[in-house]
Amino acid sequence: MAGLFRLNKKAVSEIVGYSILIVISLSIGGLVYFYLNDHISRGESECSDGISIAIQSASCSNGQITLNLLNTGRFTIKGIYVKLGLEDKEVQTTIFPNPQYEDAEPGVSIDPGTSYPLTSSAQGKSGRLVLSVHPAMPSTDGTRWTICDKAVTSTKVTC
Repeated sequence: MAGLFRLNKKAVSEIVGYSILIVISLSIGGLVYFYLNDHISRGESECSDGISIAIQSASCSNGQITLNLLNTGRFTIKGIYVKLGLEDKEVQTTIFPNPQYEDAEPGVSIDPGTSYPLTSSAQGKSGRLVLSVHPAMPSTDGTRWTICDKAVTSTKVTC
């Protein structure tokens, strides 16, 4: 009977050893998965350093914002988001593409050195406003847009 308990102790320690080995292996696998998941692109686009846009003119009249944008960068800009907000607030409302349409795309095509005229509603905002233009690039699979944070430009307008 005493010999039977000794065999069980060896079996238990072997099972515990294998269990620890499995837990360590799964932990390492999970860490590798999350590391690679952050570093491998899934069709996302990156904005090049050569993307730049300027606001040549901006005006507001009768609730309509009129802009003239100039691509001052080296690459074609494939999309833009235009946002508008009160001067003393950080929150801005997207006015282009039209936020009333859920599937509205920011797609435009502005070649380097060319201008792009744009008119959009001021969404009922008035007073001293900040208008910002955010260039965007489509993902390689065309399902998402990436905003080029380094190329955002803004100006002040009065409505």
